Amino acid sequence: MMTTADPIWHLVNQRIFDVSPIGILVVRADGTIAHANQAACRLFGYAPHEWAHLTVEDLLPPEAREQHVRHRATYMTAPRTRPMGINLDLEALRKDGTRFPVEIALSHTELNGERVVLAFISDIRARKAAEEARERYAQRLRTLYEIEHAVLAAHSPTEVATLALKGAASLLPHADFFVFLFDETRQEAETLATYEGSGTPLPFRAGERISLAHPVEAHTPIAPPLPQQEMRPYLGLPLLVNDTLVGTLNILGAPGTDFGEAEIETLREIAAMLAIAIQQAQLREQLRAYAATLEKRVAERTAQIERRRRIAESLRDLVEALNRGIALHALLARVVEQASRLLHSQAAVIFGYDADQRCLNVLAVHNLPDEVACLQVPAGAGVSGRASQSGEVVVLHDMQQAFEAFLSHTASLSPEARRALREVVDSFQTAVALPLMVEGELFGTLALYFTTHLTLDDEMLALLRTFADQTTLIIENAHLRERVERAAVEAERNRIARDLHDSVTQTLFSASILADVIPRIAERNPDEAWRRLEELRQLTRGALAEMRTLLLELRPQALIEAPVERIFQHLADAAASRGRLHIETHLVPVEMPTDVKVALYRIAQEALNNVIKHAHATHATLALTTQGDTIILQVADNGRGFNPEHVPPTSLGLGIMRERAAAIGALFHVESQPGEGTTVRVHWSPSTPTDA
Repeated sequence: MMTTADPIWHLVNQRIFDVSPIGILVVRADGTIAHANQAACRLFGYAPHEWAHLTVEDLLPPEAREQHVRHRATYMTAPRTRPMGINLDLEALRKDGTRFPVEIALSHTELNGERVVLAFISDIRARKAAEEARERYAQRLRTLYEIEHAVLAAHSPTEVATLALKGAASLLPHADFFVFLFDETRQEAETLATYEGSGTPLPFRAGERISLAHPVEAHTPIAPPLPQQEMRPYLGLPLLVNDTLVGTLNILGAPGTDFGEAEIETLREIAAMLAIAIQQAQLREQLRAYAATLEKRVAERTAQIERRRRIAESLRDLVEALNRGIALHALLARVVEQASRLLHSQAAVIFGYDADQRCLNVLAVHNLPDEVACLQVPAGAGVSGRASQSGEVVVLHDMQQAFEAFLSHTASLSPEARRALREVVDSFQTAVALPLMVEGELFGTLALYFTTHLTLDDEMLALLRTFADQTTLIIENAHLRERVERAAVEAERNRIARDLHDSVTQTLFSASILADVIPRIAERNPDEAWRRLEELRQLTRGALAEMRTLLLELRPQALIEAPVERIFQHLADAAASRGRLHIETHLVPVEMPTDVKVALYRIAQEALNNVIKHAHATHATLALTTQGDTIILQVADNGRGFNPEHVPPTSLGLGIMRERAAAIGALFHVESQPGEGTTVRVHWSPSTPTDA
C-alpha cells in the first residue's frame, strides 16, 4: 500500500491533477496562484507560464474583486471544504474579458509546508443553458395551461380573446396583440380584443370593425391595415375551426427584435386554443340565446295554457251557474265580466241580434257608461255591426272613424247616448268584435275594448275564438235548459191532468152520482141509504187523499218535512180510493235520513201502483216497522201473483224499485207465486254501506 511519502504517490497525484476535466487552481494565502492544471488553462485562456503573475481576484469580474479579498482572508483563517456558486449566479472572467458562469468547490492542504487552497472550477454554461431552456419550456406550458383554463371558462368571444392576449403578453411583454374575427365573406373583421405592450396605441380599438381589401384565406399571408411606422416584426396566425378561417391572432414585436421558433410555436398553440375557445364561447352564446328563447317560449306557452285553463274554469263556473238555474241575462253579465278579466280587456259588451229590426241590442255590459245599455246598433255599423254582418272577427283601431260611421247609420241619438259614445271613443284605442253563432244562427256579438293598441296575433285570435265558442255553448245550453224546463212543466201538467182524470175526477163523479140517488134511496130503504152514505164518505176521503198526494208531488219540500207515518197513510188512502180495495196500514213513527225517506216513499208508491194496475187484489197491507236499528217497508196484496222467474227484473217497475233501494244501501226482495199474491220488502239499516 502506497503512503504520502512514496514518490509514486506524488506521481499519481500529479497525473490526476494534470488530466482532470475540471479546472483546478492551487491558491496561496495571499491569493497568488501556485499551480493551474490544463483544464484551468483552457477554461480561462491563460498559458501555463502566465499564472505566476495572476491572483485569484484577476479571474473575477471587477465588481466582485474587493469583496472576494475579504472573503479569502476570512476563509484562510479557518479553511474548510465547501462548495461555492451552487444556485448562485457566480461568474468568472476569461483572459479575453468574457464572462462565464461557474461553480467552485474549495478544499485546503499543505504544500512544502505552506497552507494552500485547492479550487475546483466547473464551467456550467451548458447546464445553465439547459436549465434556462427547461424554465422557458415550463413557463410556456404554464402560460398555455393558464390561457386554456381562463379562455375555456370565459362566457363570450370578446372575453376569450382578452384573456388569451393577457396570457400571450407574459411571453412577449413588449409586443402588441390584437385579434380579428371575420364575417362570412372574410372581407370585414371585428376587433375582438387588443393588448398594447409597446405603449404605442394601435390604430383600432376593441369592438371596432375593419374593412379588408380582399377576402382573407386560411393559408395566404395576412396583411392587417397598419399605419406606416418604424420597422417592427409582425406575425399573423390564422384561427381555424374545422379548417375554416374564423379570424387571426396578430402580434407586433418590439422594434429591433424577432420572433424565435419557440415563441412562434407557443403562439401557434395559443392561436389553436383561441380558435377552439372562441367557437365554444360562440356556441355557449348561441346556447344561452336558445335557452333564453326556449325559456321565453315556455313562459309564453305556460301563460297560454294558464289563460286557457282560466277560460275553461270560467266555462265550468258558468255551467254550474246555469245548472243552478241562473237566468240567461245574469249569465251573460258574468260572461262579459270574465271576458274582460281573462282576455285583459278594459270593457266588454254582448249584443243580441234582432232579425226583424236588423239591429243589435245590448244584452250585457261591463265597465261602460249606463247609457250604452240602451243603444241599438244597426247591422253593419261599428265594430259589432260589421262583425254581425261579416260573420268574422273584426279589429278596429280608428275609433273616431267608427264613431262617425255609427252616427251615419243612426237617425236619432239622445245627447246622453252621444256623450257616452264619445267617452268610449276617447277612452279606448282598440275594439274587437266576434260573432256569436248559436245552432247555426247569429245570436249576436261579443265586443271587447282595450285602452292600448292591440296587435291581434294567432294566439290571441285563438283565445278570442275559444272564449266566443264557449260563450255560444253557454247560450245554447241555456236555451236547451229553457226548452227542457218548458217541456218538463208541460209534461208535469199533463201527468197531473191524467192523475186528476184517472183518480180524483172519477172519484168525485162517483160521489156526485151517489149524492144524487141517496135521498131517493132513503125514502124507500133507510138502511141502504146509510150504507151508500158510508160509501160516499169513503169516496170523498179517497178524493181528499188523492189531492194530498198530488200536492206532495207538486211540493217536494212538503214530502220531506211531513211525518213519515202521515205521508204513507195519505199514500195508502189514495191507492185504496183509486183501486176500490181495502188497504190496511201498520205505520210506526220513525226518524230516518231524507234520502231514505224519499226512496222508501217512492218504492211504496210504485208497489201500490202495481197492486192497483196488475194484482186484481181486494185487500192489501202497507207496513213500515222497525227491528232494532233496521227499518222494514212491506207492501203485500192478495192478488193473482206471478212467477218471478218468468218476469224480467225490469218489468212491473221492479227495476226502478230495486235501483232506489240500492241507492240508499237497502236490501230489496220480492216474493210471489201465481194465485198467492205478492209481497215487496225493503230492509234499510244505518250501518249498511251504500253503493252510490
